[in-house]
Amino acid sequence: MVECNDFQDAQAFFEQGGQKGKQLAILKAGTYQINTALFEVHKAPVVKILPGEIALVVAQGGTPLSAERILGRTVECNNFEDAQAFITNGGQRGKQLAILRAGEYQINTDLFTIVTTVNAIEYGMKPEDLKICTIGADKIGIVTTLDGLPTPEGEVAGSFIKGHDKFQNGQKFIDAGGFRGLQEEFLQEGSWSLNPWFVQVEQVPLTEISADKVGVITSYIGKNVDSSSTKESRLVDEGYKGVQRIPLGSGKYAVNTRVKTVEIVPTNEIILNWSDEPKPEDNYDTNLKALKLLSKDGFTLKIRVTQVISIAEEDAPRMILRVGAKVAENSKQTHKNTAIKNLVSRVLAPMIDSFFRNSAQGYEALEFQDNGLEIQRGAEEHIKAALNAYGVQAISTLINEIDPPDELQELVKKRKVLEEERKTFEEEQFTEQKRRRWIEEQERTKAEAERVKVEENLKNEKLNAQAKIEKARGEAEAQRLIDDADLETERQKLNMDAEHQERLRNIEIREIQERILALSPELYAKIESEKAWSNALAQLKIDMPEIFIGGSSGSSPGADALQAGTMQFAWMDMLRDMLKQREPIKQIDMSPKVEVLNPADNY
Repeated sequence: MVECNDFQDAQAFFEQGGQKGKQLAILKAGTYQINTALFEVHKAPVVKILPGEIALVVAQGGTPLSAERILGRTVECNNFEDAQAFITNGGQRGKQLAILRAGEYQINTDLFTIVTTVNAIEYGMKPEDLKICTIGADKIGIVTTLDGLPTPEGEVAGSFIKGHDKFQNGQKFIDAGGFRGLQEEFLQEGSWSLNPWFVQVEQVPLTEISADKVGVITSYIGKNVDSSSTKESRLVDEGYKGVQRIPLGSGKYAVNTRVKTVEIVPTNEIILNWSDEPKPEDNYDTNLKALKLLSKDGFTLKIRVTQVISIAEEDAPRMILRVGAKVAENSKQTHKNTAIKNLVSRVLAPMIDSFFRNSAQGYEALEFQDNGLEIQRGAEEHIKAALNAYGVQAISTLINEIDPPDELQELVKKRKVLEEERKTFEEEQFTEQKRRRWIEEQERTKAEAERVKVEENLKNEKLNAQAKIEKARGEAEAQRLIDDADLETERQKLNMDAEHQERLRNIEIREIQERILALSPELYAKIESEKAWSNALAQLKIDMPEIFIGGSSGSSPGADALQAGTMQFAWMDMLRDMLKQREPIKQIDMSPKVEVLNPADNY
């Protein structure tokens, strides 16, 4: 480019060393006075790039590319609008690493070919290749670079490079020593302006692990582990190559599945059947068939086996380490993962086949059938111990069915007939014994009922006797109380009679005292004696004069009474003498019983 007032000063163009041919300089929108006999001017449209799109650039001039590069380096040239700066700053001929983003550009199209969605097909491109790269939700973009240093030998991907703005600044990636090929770094959800001549992006879904599974990571990038360690101890931490010791729990993870594999390991129970029944293609036991065994006596036995296993979350990495995982190039994830299939085909199938084959050779065919449970227990113990080394738990081992050959089945049938007869006989014996026991039980029940009845009767009799005793005691006690009351009444009555008699006696005594005082003691005694004789005469039926007639001097009543009394006494003396002469007459105590009272006593 020379200073010539936008080609309006032809003399200046020559004097400044202008060159014949296509020019680097361009004329922007405006009006120019140009000598068209010296300069040929043709118009070109302004380069327009729509939003959401990019444009690629091919330089027709510049320095040649170096042998190790496929894209021209990025130089400062105002987005290719300054052609002189592109040349001066070392722009290289050919496809350019730099891209044009949405906008309008005034570019010299004689020097730069601009590839857009409009003309993409002409340059072997697809219009969608020139769209901004958008990584959708629940996806990541795995990146492969087409330019850069060769990937070191033994490495599957270029290491992480900083400062290139997610591969949008290709020149910084190359200047920082970025490697060509698969990259460890990946793109997450978002929109990125990427040069498709420099970067290829493969979108893959996030790694999702459901609740009943874990994800075991095998990394093919990172530091190497110590080669002296044993295989069992080669579980590694993050940042090392190998099977990582900590698995991923349930959730969604952004994992570059081109440099790391995530083996999905189920933690629920897995049921495997050795049978000839058809099974889905994606089953773990698709290829497992019923086992054919040769017995000690030469019979071929066919058995169907079920094995139930489980893998604990913390044991899943050890299992993957032992049985193997997917290769790095295989980025596809399946529900029925390779590791479990490896476990079944490489470990379980040979283990179970070997155990039962060896077991069958130690038994005759019928013995094998008869000892099925014992063989099953042996298999369960053996397999449990063997699988433990792989981090796998053997839940149960079951022999579902033993299918003997036809000739052996006849023997089995005969044995079954005999066995049924034996069972029938035993059942009959058992029924008879049961009947006898029932009769004995009935008798015992009846005897027990009788015993209970007798005991109840005895108990009732005892209760009745006790009741009678208590009644008698009550009646006796009542009678005693009545008697006591009668006695008390009689006693009170006697006391009252005694008191009454005492009072009468006291009255009589007082009368006697008064009489004695009136008659004198001697006269009273004589009168009482005569009373006694009178009573005696009454008993002898002797008539006594009822009236004594006496006279009275008339001087005093007392003298008359005394005279009459004297006559009575004389009569009594005469009567006494008469009685003494009569025989036999019982002696009568006629002595008077006179109690001389002291008038001074207080009665």
